[in-house]
Amino acid sequence: MKKELGQVYTEKSEIEKMISLIENRDRSIRVLEPSVGECRIYEVLRGMYDKVDGVEIDVGVIPILYMGEIKNMDFFDYGNSEYDLIVCNPPYVKYNKIIESTKSKLDYVFFNELSNLYLHFIKRCIDLLVEGGEM
Repeated sequence: MKKELGQVYTEKSEIEKMISLIENRDRSIRVLEPSVGECRIYEVLRGMYDKVDGVEIDVGVIPILYMGEIKNMDFFDYGNSEYDLIVCNPPYVKYNKIIESTKSKLDYVFFNELSNLYLHFIKRCIDLLVEGGEM
């Protein structure tokens, strides 16, 4: 399943670099981590912000501690909330390897059947950002 879903977990040094680039440090903003995996990025964000939402398609990787907190679903089914900040390591999957249930939900206005899943994922994140939001 890990390969089919494009799961590659972010190392601590990469997370530290990502976090160092965040400009908006206001604890009250709405934050999303749409591919939480083992919650490495999610945990750091929860320590920095009061309202952090997480989404993960693979329930098998979500730590028990966060089981009721993380929304276990396909990110492309996730609602239309608006976020001030989105931080993630998107899944990297060649188009022909994307699971059918996800493939049927993708936006083909900007991309085609040659587009890696991460492009669709980033486009979906942009759609969820407020005007002036940060990703």
